Amino acid sequence: MELQRLYHLMGDYYFELKNVMEEIGERDNIDTFIGRAYQGGVRGFYTYMEGMAIFGKEGEVWAIYLKDNEIRYFTNVMNWKTVIPKTFLHWMSRFNDTVVIYYGDAIKPR
Repeated sequence: MELQRLYHLMGDYYFELKNVMEEIGERDNIDTFIGRAYQGGVRGFYTYMEGMAIFGKEGEVWAIYLKDNEIRYFTNVMNWKTVIPKTFLHWMSRFNDTVVIYYGDAIKPR
């Protein structure tokens, strides 16, 4: 069900997220909203191919991933469309110079 929500949110970008989250584990959600957070990456390519997702208890979805020196951010929560959750910001702190592309501004995958 959660993968279906991700695909519905991300469309073809879902497959990019899936490819960068080869090894997945649950992480702490440090935000004020309730949700289960997951982080993953590709063995040998961490810091180049990683991603995270948070699933809220009422169908909310937040997803972010790093690929090709870009970070892409997606959510189905209107108030979070241009605000990145603290859980993701903590993860992103290792990628200070990386450009963030918000879902509405993203281009079609190559």
